[in-house]
Amino acid sequence: MQQIFVLVFVNIMETIGAFIPLILILLIIIFFVLIFRSSNKKYKGIELNFENYKNPYSLNKIFKFILYLLLVSQLIFFAAEILYLFTISKTNIDLDRAETIEYFFSIFASPFILVTVVSYIFAAIWIYRVNYNVRCLGATRLVFTPGNSVLWYFIPIANLWKPYQAMKEIFIKSHNLNENVDKTNNAPSYFPLWWFCWIVGSILVQVELRLAVRAQTLDDIIIYTVIGIISSIILLVNWFLFFKIVNQINMMQNFISNRKS
Repeated sequence: MQQIFVLVFVNIMETIGAFIPLILILLIIIFFVLIFRSSNKKYKGIELNFENYKNPYSLNKIFKFILYLLLVSQLIFFAAEILYLFTISKTNIDLDRAETIEYFFSIFASPFILVTVVSYIFAAIWIYRVNYNVRCLGATRLVFTPGNSVLWYFIPIANLWKPYQAMKEIFIKSHNLNENVDKTNNAPSYFPLWWFCWIVGSILVQVELRLAVRAQTLDDIIIYTVIGIISSIILLVNWFLFFKIVNQINMMQNFISNRKS
């Protein structure tokens, strides 16, 4: 990611920043609403039954399309980063090519951020839905409510492990409705890698942005570009692992739903 891209990104984030107070107020309201709802037995899976099950076909289809769109965007961005690094690392820099790539980043910034934000929104909707549906299918002893499974992503510090626990619970309950989630080694081996890639990749993106804003020399640009390439690789691995999780949860819930129909 280059300085022009970073500047566009920062401008967008500054615009969003004007709405941060309102967003925080809304999050606080949502937090208390979810606490109230979590005390309701309905959201602990006691009153829910198969009649409450919501067919996820349309949501899953749209969500997968958005995930594929996100993958294509990430791959394009990754390829541009590699090309830019090769261009500025040469002894005799091709300034025309470098400027062309920088111009591409400036144009690509807005749609890339838009696709990323939309994918996060639909991921939250999907997480809420699969948590809700697994209760309708008969899962018991769940710790996380549908709302809390999403809310923990917005709580600082706790978002380092709580969303992982929530996703793990959904996965396990989708495969065995009455499985004890506290058991060890009860989730696929790639689960920790998925979450590791998400945390590390997200941190490296923040590091890259901070270094890019402060970059003064060509060496500075090369350093944050390399960090950007590493973060892109890690987030691409995260994408494939998350897509696998989504597919397996959808497959198992569809299987149980068809069996109960």
